[in-house]
Amino acid sequence: MKNNTKNLLAALMLCLTFFACKKDKNETPVATSIVAYNNANFTLAEGAIFDYGASAVYGSINTHINYDFYLTDGKIEYSTTGEISDIKGKIAVYAELFSAGITGGFKTGTYNYIDETGDANLTAAQLKTKYENKQFFSYGFIVVGNDNINTSLGNAAEIEVKSGTIKVNGVSPNYSLEFDLLLTNDKTFKGTYNGKFTLTVD
Repeated sequence: MKNNTKNLLAALMLCLTFFACKKDKNETPVATSIVAYNNANFTLAEGAIFDYGASAVYGSINTHINYDFYLTDGKIEYSTTGEISDIKGKIAVYAELFSAGITGGFKTGTYNYIDETGDANLTAAQLKTKYENKQFFSYGFIVVGNDNINTSLGNAAEIEVKSGTIKVNGVSPNYSLEFDLLLTNDKTFKGTYNGKFTLTVD
């Protein structure tokens, strides 16, 4: 009787172990939304997108779709007209992304920083070569507060991007953004955000 009980318990434990291992293998990893700047980590909590539609990056006809991304570890506040009135947090990040082409909506992929300094001196043909079919951004920045999650970042100094990439995956309004940026103060800003964005069509 004792042997039968021991054998039954052993079989039960083996079964439980099997199912537990199977569950672990199939379990989707928990998405993280952590960015690193100046030897500190921040957990991004909220995002907003403003869809400005098609625009002419070069020439006289529309060439790209413009999405502006905002992220913070705190809270994004809106005015009664739907514009951003304030961002509160320890850190916030902004990027103005241009998706190549005007059909099929905003596209995912890798967006490279392109320096637009000197564009006024380029010919139409040179501008076309520089931007045609490119997923890019020429303007982005972070702002850092005083380590208080409830601090307004409206008057914080912008630290602009001078090189790097932003990878975008997902389907609107749920996007994953991966940052690998070098800022004008020669510090890096790296990390990811996974989650839902508040989408506003302007």
